[in-house]
Amino acid sequence: MTVKQAQEQISSIEFTYWLAYLSEYCLDQEGWEQTAMVCSVTANVQGAKTTPQDFLPVRRTEKKKEQSPEEMMAVMEMMFLGRND
Repeated sequence: MTVKQAQEQISSIEFTYWLAYLSEYCLDQEGWEQTAMVCSVTANVQGAKTTPQDFLPVRRTEKKKEQSPEEMMAVMEMMFLGRND
């Protein structure tokens, strides 16, 4: 299925949701492992002591702090009204 076909069959909001989901939860681990292996071999040839795991992405585990309504309003004012107080 192409992007155009997907956009014809689902709403923009649902399409955006799926893109976000895929980028967060569907990491192509096999592709990352192959890239990590090449990076590790390249680094080791140059004298470094690395393993492929050194080049794999690490997921952050800390929770993001939620913005207060006041912080949200300040960001919106900066974006749309040009205020920066």
